[in-house]
Amino acid sequence: MRNLRRFLMLLSLVAFPVRLATAADTASCNSTFTACQIQENVLLTLPSLAISGDVIIQSPSDTSVSDVFRVFNNVVDTGGGTGLGNLVILYSGNDNLPLPDPSTYSANAIIIKEAASGPTSYLGNGTNYSLDTAAVPTRLVYTGSTMADYGDPTHLTAVLTVLATGSAIPNAPVKFTLGSQSCSATTDASGVASCGVTLNQAAGTYTVTAGFSGIFGAYAGTSISAPFVITLENNTLSPGN
Repeated sequence: MRNLRRFLMLLSLVAFPVRLATAADTASCNSTFTACQIQENVLLTLPSLAISGDVIIQSPSDTSVSDVFRVFNNVVDTGGGTGLGNLVILYSGNDNLPLPDPSTYSANAIIIKEAASGPTSYLGNGTNYSLDTAAVPTRLVYTGSTMADYGDPTHLTAVLTVLATGSAIPNAPVKFTLGSQSCSATTDASGVASCGVTLNQAAGTYTVTAGFSGIFGAYAGTSISAPFVITLENNTLSPGN
């Protein structure tokens, strides 16, 4: 009864009605609960017990809370919002329903940054969400050309590494976009991805972007941009002309 009362108290903190889970509403999680796929704003049942608390998901460019993935301590309550539970809910900040008050977040909350794109970001409002807290933050450094003549081939290269250690990430797809043109490459053993395009855009200043969409459960997505100048094609005049 104590656990039931605790759970009912937690539900009273919800700022909007939630739909109770049906037999089909089961969250899909890996064994360590570092990656889960659940529906938004629906009370779901985990396949096994998890440490209760909140994963606070922040927007990629600021510190505002966009979503809260909560595990209720409905099985074991150790106080202060901690314990064990098998009931979860994903509150979404991207729909018309408000998030709970931040003061109700559990004491053992984890804060992660939501990627701007790729598998660490949610799939969209009203759909299943893919939350990947196991993905390692990564870094791309653009090392290719930043200037070339119209009509000439140019090499676009970038190096993909683990952000914390600088270790190379091999066999990862990287897409390059230069204005309206693009090409893709796979990183080698040194984390280097390289491909080329023949410039067919008018002379001017553009942006070249290298993007890695991430590998779910392993590496988080990242991107890098740099200015790129396309110059007029050189004309060589022969003597006497």
